[in-house]
Amino acid sequence: MSRKMFLLLVALSFVFTVGTAYAGDIKFAEKKDDIINELSKPATKKASSKGFSTIKSVSGTKDIKLKPEGGGDTPAPEPEQPRVAAMILFKYNSTEILPRSVSILEEFGKALNDEKLKKSNFCVEGHTDGDGSPEYNMQLSNKRAQAIVDYLVKNCDISRERLSSRGWGKTRPIDTNETEEGKQKNRRVEFSKVN
Repeated sequence: MSRKMFLLLVALSFVFTVGTAYAGDIKFAEKKDDIINELSKPATKKASSKGFSTIKSVSGTKDIKLKPEGGGDTPAPEPEQPRVAAMILFKYNSTEILPRSVSILEEFGKALNDEKLKKSNFCVEGHTDGDGSPEYNMQLSNKRAQAIVDYLVKNCDISRERLSSRGWGKTRPIDTNETEEGKQKNRRVEFSKVN
């Protein structure tokens, strides 16, 4: 067996042993100043090395770098826009925002209306845990993201033209879906700066 093939098999077995690879680091924020700080950062390059892709383990152990088959250079990564996550809670299988999440949404409303962010547009992205079918989770995450947009427009005086929404379902976990703690992190809403 070639060295490349051996390293690839080791890397893949590591990923499957740990559980799931996650979509990258994201900060969770609940206060206006923290939200502004995260969304005011400049766009950054996605984490990768020339010709390599990076897999981060769930447990936070060493990153694994995999060289694509055939070597060579990969295209330059697209800039990654600033983003911040929120733990917005909804009624089970519903788009109804639970009352204990309203204060977090109010903080997001204040942040998006702040001078540092009020000229920017944002996409509200819904995410789910791994329970349920992919189709159902995609539909639910789309509806929940839209519910957040509707709330911010109605209650926080944010122009609908500044906000878009989309759901990712369970396609972009940031933690394992094998534990309740991991599932809770995966059930989130992200705000990403569009311009």
